[in-house]
Amino acid sequence: MIRQNMQHAHEVARYHLAAAAKRQKEGYDVKLSFHTYKPGDYVWYSTEIGQLSTTPKLRVPFEGPFLVIRALTNLTYQIQLDRSGTTKVVHHNKLKPCQGNKVLKWAKGAVAKAGAEKLRVVVCCFRYLFTVRDLPICSSMILNLNFVTPAII
Repeated sequence: MIRQNMQHAHEVARYHLAAAAKRQKEGYDVKLSFHTYKPGDYVWYSTEIGQLSTTPKLRVPFEGPFLVIRALTNLTYQIQLDRSGTTKVVHHNKLKPCQGNKVLKWAKGAVAKAGAEKLRVVVCCFRYLFTVRDLPICSSMILNLNFVTPAII
């Protein structure tokens, strides 16, 4: 008898937990906004953590604007924080698109530099794949392995 009552109580609890989870997910999904960012876009970065000693009324919710350097996946982005090249990998839900016409002086060069890092010339030589990072390429650079990073195929 006690076992049946306990099983019934567990079933009722599971039913109500499932209903609460569904209701909470629907509430979360209503507030969720999914933005895709391109390299060169300006974004604000959420600063929820680290301001616990400040009263909520005076907290600064976002820092920035920062520059999107590259999209690592559909959900994660690499942003550049300052002119010195400090970068951070962040999830899209910590970012907010920056509206306005403010232009960071160092931003144009940062995006070009990030694009150049992605541009690599691949040279196959004997059973190794060499990624050449220094351009322009000449035959002496290919023979001098100081300029290339080997990776086994």
